[in-house]
Amino acid sequence: GPTPAPAVDVILEWGGRRKTARALIDTGASGTLLCLSDYLDLRLQKIGDAEDVGGVGKAKVNPTVVNITFEGIPFPNFPVMAATTHDMPVILIGRDLLNRYLLECNGPSLEFEIR
Repeated sequence: GPTPAPAVDVILEWGGRRKTARALIDTGASGTLLCLSDYLDLRLQKIGDAEDVGGVGKAKVNPTVVNITFEGIPFPNFPVMAATTHDMPVILIGRDLLNRYLLECNGPSLEFEIR
């Protein structure tokens, strides 16, 4: 969109496949959400029934796991949700990862810091 948002690069890995992707920091999301293309590219496996996503209309997600490296720290077999349609084109990093860090957003300077 026209307003810059806090974003980071993450590394996603599974089954010998690896992908670096841009992810938005979303303090309003309880969990981390992958887009459908990442789910398909990494050939991730659904590990449960599709679930509704709160606050995103009638969107559904599939539970799965992925090895994710966030801010240089690897989180192996990390449980995430994967979009079931291409309507969600970005990765969202939710509070399941963010609550392990101190975040500081400086809106006037268009800067943010993760510690």
